[in-house]
Amino acid sequence: MGKKKRSHRTKPARFPKPATAPPPPPPPPPPPPDTSRARKAAAKRRPKAEPSTPGIRDRIIDLRRVPAGELRPHPQNWRRHPDAQREALRGLLAEIGYAGALLARELEGGGLELIDGQMRTEEATPDQLVPVLVLNVDADEAATLIATLDPIGAMAEANDGVLRELLATREPDDAALRRLFDDLATDLEGLGAKIGSEASGSGAGTISESEMELRPEEHYDYIVVCATNVNDWNRLVRLLDLPPVTSSRTHRRIGMARAVRAEKVLELMDHLSEKNKSPNTPLRQ
Repeated sequence: MGKKKRSHRTKPARFPKPATAPPPPPPPPPPPPDTSRARKAAAKRRPKAEPSTPGIRDRIIDLRRVPAGELRPHPQNWRRHPDAQREALRGLLAEIGYAGALLARELEGGGLELIDGQMRTEEATPDQLVPVLVLNVDADEAATLIATLDPIGAMAEANDGVLRELLATREPDDAALRRLFDDLATDLEGLGAKIGSEASGSGAGTISESEMELRPEEHYDYIVVCATNVNDWNRLVRLLDLPPVTSSRTHRRIGMARAVRAEKVLELMDHLSEKNKSPNTPLRQ
């Protein structure tokens, strides 16, 4: 047998792969922006609010989330918040959170001055971000807002049927909110009974404006009892059985009775005193 011929093909030469250069290091992160300067620059570039409706100016120029500790309280804030109100607000914030923005105006020297939302700011930690609507108003306009925002809201009248249905469809988890709901429901029940007697024509349990007016020849020594929160007021209403007052001009309820005779208060105090002496008899709240 003949010998196999060897192939004279040469294998390709193997050359080492060129070394790849390492990737360049990433650039250093930019320094954090100066928020105070950035806010001032943005405020200068931001156009002034334009009227959204003819005749009504839109004074809102920005919505910001600001640490609560950076907001300055307004020196003319006249509102004081009792413990019961604070407890109800804490419960609402814990159960739902911030659902409405605070109001503030930007000062010329920098910083934000509160117009509305002081209690929400006080209940937050200094580093808690709170939503703030920044208004383009001057000091006089801010003072007008502070003087009128709450009183205008308090002028609203309640639709008792809608409120009763609303309270029946919701039971808050927070204890303070449940107490508030119970107080509102109790007021509605008492009011419904009084209105029912008025509608039937009996008029029992109601007094008119003229019955509450002091005549010129009458002179009284008097003591004023001030309820500083809703819970105390509702307890006084229940204990003293205060009837609603009807207006002779409009036949509408205008509030609770504003005067209670001394003998009624003294009788109630004697009754409570006797109950306190008996350890087995709980005091009715």
